[in-house]
Amino acid sequence: MRRVTAIRLGVVAALVLGALFSPLLSPLPLATGPFVQAVTADAAVVRCVTAAAEARGLVVRTGDEVVQRVAAGEARTEHRFPLRGLSPATRYDYELVDAAGQRLDRGSFRTMPDRDDASVRFAVLGDSGDQPFWIDLQRSPLVHALSDSVLPQTAWAVRRVGEQLAALAPDFWLHTGDVVYPKGVLPLYRTGFFEPFREVLREAPCLAVPGNHDVLLADGSAYDFVFEPAGRVGAGRSWSQRIGPVRLVGLDLNAPLTADSPQLTVLRDAAAAGEPWLMVASHYPIATVYRDAPRPDLVELFLPLCRELGVDVVFAGHDHLYQRFGAADGAGPIEVGTGGGGKDLYEIRQRPDGLAAAQVAHHACVVDVRGVRLTLEARDIDGGLIDRFELDARRHLAPGAAPIPPSRRERIEALSGE
Repeated sequence: MRRVTAIRLGVVAALVLGALFSPLLSPLPLATGPFVQAVTADAAVVRCVTAAAEARGLVVRTGDEVVQRVAAGEARTEHRFPLRGLSPATRYDYELVDAAGQRLDRGSFRTMPDRDDASVRFAVLGDSGDQPFWIDLQRSPLVHALSDSVLPQTAWAVRRVGEQLAALAPDFWLHTGDVVYPKGVLPLYRTGFFEPFREVLREAPCLAVPGNHDVLLADGSAYDFVFEPAGRVGAGRSWSQRIGPVRLVGLDLNAPLTADSPQLTVLRDAAAAGEPWLMVASHYPIATVYRDAPRPDLVELFLPLCRELGVDVVFAGHDHLYQRFGAADGAGPIEVGTGGGGKDLYEIRQRPDGLAAAQVAHHACVVDVRGVRLTLEARDIDGGLIDRFELDARRHLAPGAAPIPPSRRERIEALSGE
């Protein structure tokens, strides 16, 4: 009898545990704080997502002056406030308000500069989208009930990188892809992106390029919902934007390149715009200390074009560490691999020719552009310096340098006082 009772109790316990841990519920709905997208010299978009339908409005100020006010409309979960007629290089404060005009949340952003002599400061990181260990169980009744009250909302390393990024106070930040693991499903953006980067998102727009994990599900529809680049080119995910003296280009290189790929046309057109500084971001590194060999299409098509066009820096992620190839006084672009945004780190397996620095560490980079000088620092989550280098835009004017458009030459000369 005791044995039968024990068996029955065991069966009941198994059924209860199975019910508690089975994926019976829907994932937690996406909910975000305010975040800024599509910021240009004269426009921006303030957005937020609420778990339940709510009425929200927006008030925008410069100092004590209200410059735009949007009354709360009908209740909804997706809130988008486009702003027009803004001034370049200007700090704007905003408040999300309810139907009665009471403040619910706040933030600020700086519009992009439109002058070559403006200073620009931005951060760069990639492969940040790690999830808390319980993420695969969040649809079970037990874990679902504990998600908001007991269990951690973010993975440890990603949270630390988010804190580091907020402390850097960039004008904007660049994400080199793999925003959310293991697949880019929208509810996972809550714990993989919006929670760990909540503070910096309310202050600085995130420009991103898609990684392989971002497009694994539904052709990257969640990525397309979250990111709204101001300078999108064509129907794809590539974009090109002027930010003061910088022309920054984001390329979707998830598919192999061919000689007639539109991404190469985007890069050529961006170089023709003539800004003093030309930088490119994609998810995939050209050279790497981790993989046996780089992608052939990047070596045969992408890198030669970057050299031909006088690209200054190529940013990438994909490999979970920091790596830099190229010398500051060299003819080719500096290749910065910054994939230490929070996911499990990779090891250094080889040291190819041209390697200037490599370190296995969670980190973020900060780039400062002032006139003809650019400085990049890579720092780990404890503030330690991993790497630092400087570039001078006047190297493009030196004898033997790759030819650049006359307009770019003139603008570099004007910045340097020559």
